[in-house]
Parts: sequence; C-alpha cells; structure tokens
Amino acid sequence: TNIIRLANEFILEKEILNYPLKLENLRELVKSMGFYLFDYREAHGFIQTFGLEKYTTAPAFTFLKKNEKGQPIHAIMYKNELSYGEKLFCILHEIGHIYLNHTYDGVLGKSPDENIANRQEQEADAFAYQVAAPICLLEAMDLNSIEAIESKTLLDGTRAEHVFVLLARHKENDEIEQKLITNYARYQLKTN
Repeated sequence: TNIIRLANEFILEKEILNYPLKLENLRELVKSMGFYLFDYREAHGFIQTFGLEKYTTAPAFTFLKKNEKGQPIHAIMYKNELSYGEKLFCILHEIGHIYLNHTYDGVLGKSPDENIANRQEQEADAFAYQVAAPICLLEAMDLNSIEAIESKTLLDGTRAEHVFVLLARHKENDEIEQKLITNYARYQLKTN
C-alpha cells in the first residue's frame, strides 16, 4: 500500500497525465531526474568502460557512480529487443528503484543481502505497475477487460492480466487517487 501511495505521489509530482505512456515521455522524465536513458546498443561503450556486461542479461538496470572529479554518472539502460510495453515497464521499474531510494552497489537494487534485493525488486515492480497503469484511473475509465488495459497502458499479456486482477481488487479511492483522477480529467478536457 505504501509503494502504491508513493507511486501515486510520483505521478502527481511529475504530472504524468497522458496514457498510454510513451518512450519519449519516459526519456524526458528520466532526464529531469538527472539520469540518461540508453538501450544496450547505444550504451555499448559505456557498458564496456565500466565493466557492466554481466548486467546486460537483465531486461534493464540502473548504474550510479561518481567519476574521478566526484560528479555523478547516472544511467538507466535496457534491452532494445524488448516489446514496447516491456521497455516501458522495465524503465518504470528502474525509475522505481531511483524514486524509492533503493540500495545499490554500482547497480541500483543490488544488495549483498538477498532478502533486501528481493524486496527491492518487488517494490520496484509494484511502483512500475502503478505508474504504467494507475488503478484508480483505469477504474475511472471503466476499463473492464485485459484487452482494454493493454490498449490504454501498452502493457503486454501477463502484465495486463496482473493489472486486471489488481483492478478487480481495488477498493475506494483515497485523497491522492481522487486528485489523480481530477488532474487526469482536467487534462483530458483541455486536450480534447
């Protein structure tokens, strides 16, 4: 519940109002957070320079380091071969690690303690689901099928099914969710 609340606060803070999300929007969002966003091919030299090849088996990862001058080097990298919806989800997962201040050892979300690492992965997933598919907005839009969720969020198959289950379990909207719905409705009225 706390992660969902934090994800909703993130949506409000970053004024995410247009769904489905687009890769270009996430690129700007990541940039506003002081990070670069690259696919593994774009970051090939960077990956080699910092010896990050072993992490490229993951769909995405976030790297944090300081250069020799003490300036931060922050980047999110992802597999280009992923489907569009999976790219969005994986990037949001990495943003979740950042926003939730997860521990890191060069790579965000990595911890020598396996229990901590697993918890952080679950939290980043919950964050990504909520930002990609805010349950209160989906409910307000009266989306009542997996196909409708896929269309409005661009999440693929099992991810859309997961959101469908979350939507079915959703209770009343709290004050933050009400604000999300109001902001989204105002945005839709302005743009239409």
